[in-house]
Amino acid sequence: MSMVKFSSALYLAAVAFIVLVCFSCTSDEDYANPLDPQNLRTAGSPPGLTLTPGDRQVTVSWRELNSRIVEGIKGYRIYRRFTEDPDADFEPIPLFDKNNNSLDSIPASQNIYIDKHEIKNDQISIITGDQLYYEYRISYIDDRGIEIPDPTDPPSQSDDPPRVWITRKTTPSDPPPVPDIILGKEENLTVTIIWPDYNSPLDFKEFRIFYTTPTRNVFIEIPDLDPDTRFYRDISFARDGEEKTYRIIAYDKFGVESIATIKVKAPDVSPAPPRDVKAKYQMRSMFSNRYDVALTWTRNQEPDLAGYWVYSTKQGGGDPTPRRKVDDKFNSVILEGEDFILDLETQDLVPRQYFLTAFDDTPNSNGKIDESEKVAVPLPGTGE
Repeated sequence: MSMVKFSSALYLAAVAFIVLVCFSCTSDEDYANPLDPQNLRTAGSPPGLTLTPGDRQVTVSWRELNSRIVEGIKGYRIYRRFTEDPDADFEPIPLFDKNNNSLDSIPASQNIYIDKHEIKNDQISIITGDQLYYEYRISYIDDRGIEIPDPTDPPSQSDDPPRVWITRKTTPSDPPPVPDIILGKEENLTVTIIWPDYNSPLDFKEFRIFYTTPTRNVFIEIPDLDPDTRFYRDISFARDGEEKTYRIIAYDKFGVESIATIKVKAPDVSPAPPRDVKAKYQMRSMFSNRYDVALTWTRNQEPDLAGYWVYSTKQGGGDPTPRRKVDDKFNSVILEGEDFILDLETQDLVPRQYFLTAFDDTPNSNGKIDESEKVAVPLPGTGE
């Protein structure tokens, strides 16, 4: 008896599992193919509908479909309505090829069309002052000549189950002026781009800035900027000669854009001179005419810093002589057994004058390293 109960329970569990799997498959099938007229999300309309407004025109585009799917499509049609009348129906827009010949549908190999038919810019309701839109949706004609979705019996959210014919809306406008970009002052590992003389139109909304590098395939937006900014200072460069491309996009309140692009490289500029340079002098012994000098400073923070050079004067004058190269990881050095030199004016023996510089790891255009100005090390009795 218990075996019978166990078998019945097992059977019921199996049946429930099969029902669940079938239900899941049916649900997935509803969404798997966006061109299926039973798809609840698209009602069969081509996916990826995108509108780009321009000057008395709208660029309508949709996702490029793979060749297997395109084989079953003869063409596309575009429908449009104007939102001034909320009850207005969608009407097919007249279609033309590049030679201005009339088309019944857009070729299946195409996934973009520029609509210029009787479009006006900057449409605002004279009653409410609200922005008005041109609203679009698209269909396709299959290889049997059937149009999907059916414009004579369009899908509706009141259907059971509800289905949605995807629409998008936009407002064309005269694009704002293109920013005229110039480079600001050269700074180490820093690029400043400016457009100081930009004349904003009355419907101007904002600037947005994007950048990319030679190793990226996309532009990345720079966040948290003043929408009316007239410059951008990029301090994120790691090496001289590093390249970036910027896009400065001006938008009006209707979303129409103008794009300016500039490609720049971080300039060959020397690191900042070392700071807080101090020195301690100490005679080696009472019987020696030599001394030691310990130099300390605050480490530079440039990411391309390679190190520091210590220079000193020599007997007879002339340019200071390189004495010691110090790795960028350190901020101190000791020179031992230094000779005094003769001061020609006083005829006294005095310590040498020392200097400190910082240099980076990127040669400049003439092949020499970028080296900072020399910082004089304090002499005995003039401070540490």
